[in-house]
Amino acid sequence: MEVRSRIRDAINRAADRRALGQENERHIIETHRRDALTLTVLLFAISVAALWSYPRSGIGAGSDASHADLISFGVDPNHARWSELALLPGFGETMARRVVDFREQRRRDLDDPTAVVFQEVADLRQIKGIGDRKLMRAGRFLRFTAAP
Repeated sequence: MEVRSRIRDAINRAADRRALGQENERHIIETHRRDALTLTVLLFAISVAALWSYPRSGIGAGSDASHADLISFGVDPNHARWSELALLPGFGETMARRVVDFREQRRRDLDDPTAVVFQEVADLRQIKGIGDRKLMRAGRFLRFTAAP
């Protein structure tokens, strides 16, 4: 009897180890799936961030601009396209479009399509969403044309 009992115990232990091994294998596979999904999401986020940070337009007509171009030349809010203004730190497409819309509306009100609307950084505070903090970040990249 004792031999049969030992054999039965050995078989049960082997079955338990096999079941445990299968459970561990399932756990490992599930962990790898989660890791692969996390890695995929992370790579996607990095790709989107890289595309988003790629310059969308230029300082000059038809050229590619970067933040280095902004430092070298600056952006004149009286003449810049929204896509150029969107490169300013703290600005995005929405804020840049607000600046252009405000500028164009003010020129229509003045009935002067070439009027200099912004003469200094503080003039941009008139636009909704632009405050001291945003101007501190973007102000060093702005330049203003002198009024005629």
